[in-house]
Amino acid sequence: MPTRVLRVFTCALLLALTVQPVAAQWGRHATYKPGWERLRQSAVNALHHPMTLIPVAAGLAFFASGHDEDWARSLNRDAPVFGNPKRADEQSDVYRLAGDQLWILSMLLTDSGKEHVLENKLKGTLVQVGAVNATYFASNSFKGLVDRGEPARAKDDRPGEAFTSNHAMGAFAHASLIRENMRHTRLARPLANGLVAAGYVAAAGSSWGRIEAGDHHVSDQLVGAGVANFIATFINDAFMGESMSVQVGVGPQGGYAMSLLIPF
Repeated sequence: MPTRVLRVFTCALLLALTVQPVAAQWGRHATYKPGWERLRQSAVNALHHPMTLIPVAAGLAFFASGHDEDWARSLNRDAPVFGNPKRADEQSDVYRLAGDQLWILSMLLTDSGKEHVLENKLKGTLVQVGAVNATYFASNSFKGLVDRGEPARAKDDRPGEAFTSNHAMGAFAHASLIRENMRHTRLARPLANGLVAAGYVAAAGSSWGRIEAGDHHVSDQLVGAGVANFIATFINDAFMGESMSVQVGVGPQGGYAMSLLIPF
């Protein structure tokens, strides 16, 4: 069963690495007024993203199987990756911190142009900090609404906090933003894709550690990963404001020509 989960993460990762670089200067066009049409299109794009669809579908399949609770308790008991629940919990925090640091590094490595670099960096950073905070807010809201108990905890009167995981949603939000940031870098593509891969490895390690620690089910982490990708990708795409630009130049007959550029 753990092998199947790793296959899901691997498939989603390979799809995530297919992104191509764009020419827009990172943070330059960030705005707090994206407009309703851009919000709508950004939401549609984020919803259809493979890192939204694949983990959510896999998580729902795990939940619908009826064995989610048994698998979670078995993984907590055996801890096949980290050895024991205590170490799994500790390593989850290590991977989470690594993901945080990789996200910060990815923002520093973006190409924000030659003019107003600090201003562009600040605007881009504010957008992504907002995306991360929105992800944590959603995670804490789900905890209160769903009230799902942790697999390793005896039934009691305390509210359940298994769905969703702050570790998973925060880590996968960072991984999603690293992926988007590496579309705006002058790094060689193998290096940029390597940083994206490292972000997803950190996210997967942090999430899996919490499963073996007995705090979450497999479905909690998978659905959380997909929801985090949706929120982070939606906010980043909507408020970065860089989907299109207009260029005006001299045409072949001496007149003026206008072109609309839409980077993908």
